[in-house]
Amino acid sequence: MDWLAAAAKLDDDRLGGEWTWTENPRGETLQVRDALYALLENELDAAARVRHDTYASAQMAMAQAAFGDLRGLLAGSASQLLDSTPAEGEWTIRQTLKHMLEVELSYRSHIEWAVTRKDSEPVRRPDSMAPKPDETVLEGNVAAVLDRLAAARARTDSSLSDIKEEMFGRPSIWVGHDVDVAFRLRRFASHISEHTIQVEKALDSLSVRLGEARRIARRMSAARGLHERKTSAERLGELDRRAAARISSLA
Repeated sequence: MDWLAAAAKLDDDRLGGEWTWTENPRGETLQVRDALYALLENELDAAARVRHDTYASAQMAMAQAAFGDLRGLLAGSASQLLDSTPAEGEWTIRQTLKHMLEVELSYRSHIEWAVTRKDSEPVRRPDSMAPKPDETVLEGNVAAVLDRLAAARARTDSSLSDIKEEMFGRPSIWVGHDVDVAFRLRRFASHISEHTIQVEKALDSLSVRLGEARRIARRMSAARGLHERKTSAERLGELDRRAAARISSLA
């Protein structure tokens, strides 16, 4: 989704400019913002066509939509923002994202243990299965960081999307509470959303204004998350080519 950063960085003043819907040019002249919303509609159309075979797969799509919102919030942002301190005692954005990566890996390993352990083995995941420090390194610019998080999400989806219903009640432990696998599957999306809001608050503290185009881009990216694990590579390529061409024509 290389086009996402360019879409997010369009100036607000540009969005009120004229745009001709070339695929259907007979009606009224539209605005540039309508061109972005048309791309959003393409993503929503693809999302509406997805069918999930399992509850686990549906929960992973919710988590990917939450990640898509984060991706749209940050795509194309200045990389120095990652290490700027929002306020005394507050995490930098990079520190928040590192925490998100650590928890992504930790949640995955807890579920993998819950569904594979023998009944005679302890409910608590062994420390030996905890993520290694080198697995949670989060270096580079905004694009590199988002790619690292996306790769971790892809591995989670691959590992957990096919968990069978009979495994949902398997016990686990979350911050000292007795929970089950179904609860842990739901936690991915809520945890990503929680810390996306933390990133948004950090941007507010750093006086970063979110323009209208970025707000639309966030919704496009979130909608992409709802279907990108199920939509064919050919269809995703078509959506990306159409979006890239349109954004290029608007810049």
